[in-house]
Amino acid sequence: MATVGKPVSLISSTAFHTAPGEGALVLDSSLRPTCWNRDLVSILGYPEHLATRNAAHEAVHHFAANISAFYSSAGPMIAHKLSGRRRYQCRILVLSQGPQFILALLERCRTSTISLAVVAEKYKLTTREYQTLQCVVDGLSTKETAARLDISPNTVKVFLRMIMIKLDVSSRSAILSKLLHSPLAHGTLPTL
Repeated sequence: MATVGKPVSLISSTAFHTAPGEGALVLDSSLRPTCWNRDLVSILGYPEHLATRNAAHEAVHHFAANISAFYSSAGPMIAHKLSGRRRYQCRILVLSQGPQFILALLERCRTSTISLAVVAEKYKLTTREYQTLQCVVDGLSTKETAARLDISPNTVKVFLRMIMIKLDVSSRSAILSKLLHSPLAHGTLPTL
């Protein structure tokens, strides 16, 4: 496959000052890739190793085409990218005012992004149950939750029991496990 525009170069992650494991891609004003780092190639090529330079170019150009469609649609500037079982967050940043350069950063999501509003709607949680669920996710104890919501600890326990019944689980840790493994719990960010 022929490359689009001027030749693309491979750069080290230190030129971008990215953390290890973060992929970085710079696009020109025409949204064509101008340079990227090695971590981007390994993320895009996972689980296979992109041994040839042509395979790496092809993977980067395919990713850049997805970013072009995403960026030009005037949607949000954050999306998700899946690489094997790993989830990456793609942030798109404008680097300069004049001849525009765009930086796409792929950062590994260390924890799942949970949309509690979607979970609350699905399981028909009341407002107070939803607020209690937020406290559970924040790691608060029953007493801390009671203080935050200005209710008694016994009322918190009742809300927790109702949440457990509605989610069909029997403990706080099971609530968190169900949230983290539920496909509808993950945010509705676009996927590249």
